[in-house]
Amino acid sequence: MHEKVLNRIFLISFIYLVPLFDSITGLLVRGDSIQAGGIGSPSQLIRLYIITLSIFIIRSNVNYIYITLGSCYLLFIEIVSFCFHKDVSGLLYGLVFSYKFFYSIFIYLALKKIFNESNYSFSDVLKFIRNFLFFLCIIILVGNILAIKVGISSSIFRSKGLFPSGNGLGLLLGVLSLIMRLGANEKILNSFTDKIVYFLTLVCLVLVATKASVIFLILNAAVMFFALHPIARYIGLFVVSIIIAIFWTNIIYGLNLAFDVIIFRFENKESWLQFILSGRENYINTAVDTFEKSPWYFPRFIFGAGSFLSYELPSDFTLSYKMLEMDGVDVFFMYGLIGLIIYVLFFIYLTIRSFEISRILGWGAVALFLHSLMAGHTIFNGLSATAIVFILLLKNFHPKTNKKEYINYESSISVS
Repeated sequence: MHEKVLNRIFLISFIYLVPLFDSITGLLVRGDSIQAGGIGSPSQLIRLYIITLSIFIIRSNVNYIYITLGSCYLLFIEIVSFCFHKDVSGLLYGLVFSYKFFYSIFIYLALKKIFNESNYSFSDVLKFIRNFLFFLCIIILVGNILAIKVGISSSIFRSKGLFPSGNGLGLLLGVLSLIMRLGANEKILNSFTDKIVYFLTLVCLVLVATKASVIFLILNAAVMFFALHPIARYIGLFVVSIIIAIFWTNIIYGLNLAFDVIIFRFENKESWLQFILSGRENYINTAVDTFEKSPWYFPRFIFGAGSFLSYELPSDFTLSYKMLEMDGVDVFFMYGLIGLIIYVLFFIYLTIRSFEISRILGWGAVALFLHSLMAGHTIFNGLSATAIVFILLLKNFHPKTNKKEYINYESSISVS
């Protein structure tokens, strides 16, 4: 009974409290009450709480050993880096930052354990994700209204509700929208409620209005188009063409209203690279120049210099936010070539296993990886990293990749 209560507390906290506390953090950051990425934010506190619950739920010596070894490795890098920069607040920042990796690992292991103990099927996992997504959409929509009311946003577009990161939010919504499409194709998420949740997700993607949300809206449109019968595709194209021709002016006005920042940057781009990276290449060049001046270049190249020092010199560092918002680059500066190799191999594994389940999920994983590489806000963002957790859970419980689930799936087909 105790375990069931603990599991239920974890699930409720994960679905409802995490998005809520992230919204509170965004409100405080945008109201200049706390610094972005600062220590002790509501987001960090709720994740510490979730990790604590996870420790009691996982109850696996093997997993504990792996987590301990990983923690010790990151701790070792931060301590070695501290020996050079000698800033206690920097060490504390590095230790707090490092836990972001383990948050995703902890919730994945905890959810997997809970789902296994509760005999969750693939269908149950999809419905759990739907419930999480529904509350997330509600938080975003309510947050948009509140953001306008309190004066921290002047438009419902690009306002990201009260969340601190629009890019991370668009990424998470995009992946979850494709998971909803996967559920519909599997004839699991086809109820009226499911369709409402999917519609709300698309609405939120439009409201967030980032480049990531645009990409995922296009992917959703492509999935819906190719799901149609070939004849229906031609009819659909014909109808859409007529609608566009008739309402061209209104459509252009609506697109400019929702995606004006993206359109402005596109029209004023100096190059495609500059548009895709949003000017990050300039920061990367500066970071590389600084990194190459390090007196201990080779060890940093292999092992990195920790999340606090990153690319900066131990004799000339800042206490400011120094993420370059390109996960691959940030991983390299923080954890060296070893970290970069692990990062790339993990996403290759995630993508391959996703395509084994479905092309929809596979392309979602590809978009996730590319966004992580070129725009960040993925593995270092606790909310958007949830998308990775959900993909891994779907991989574990899908009939194609889970022997037990496959047997149940075959049995259900034979009975029907």
